[in-house]
Amino acid sequence: MLEEVAALAAAGGTALVEAAATDAWETAKQRIAAVLGGGDSRKVELADTRMESTRTELAPLTGADLEQARTAHATVWTTRLRDAIEERPEAADALRDALAALPATGISISGGVYVAGNSTTVATSGGIAASVIHGGASTSGNPPQPGAAKG
Repeated sequence: MLEEVAALAAAGGTALVEAAATDAWETAKQRIAAVLGGGDSRKVELADTRMESTRTELAPLTGADLEQARTAHATVWTTRLRDAIEERPEAADALRDALAALPATGISISGGVYVAGNSTTVATSGGIAASVIHGGASTSGNPPQPGAAKG
């Protein structure tokens, strides 16, 4: 359960930071502020103010500076969302709904990938396709074909 909460919070924090430079910003901000506020208008307003601060800080940055700041801000928002879910477990469903309302994006998170929308993973020319691989993977040698006799 803790891993699921961590992954969901990370997806929310990352989605918020990624939305800061897109047309999805207002939707992301409103939905995530509602998750953080949990019905308390003062908390919603505080979250809104903090989100605008994040967006303002990210706006002028480019390149490595932007990526470093995005990572830092995503970490902060991940922590806030995780705390909200731990305090109010129903916030997890609200965050899932908030993420579903955003445009489809793939977000890499520790231990997996969160995708709001559809995802297709395809391997070609002997490659390996997976959203997550735990352990080793190799394309050397010829693996047995499905249904091939072993012997």
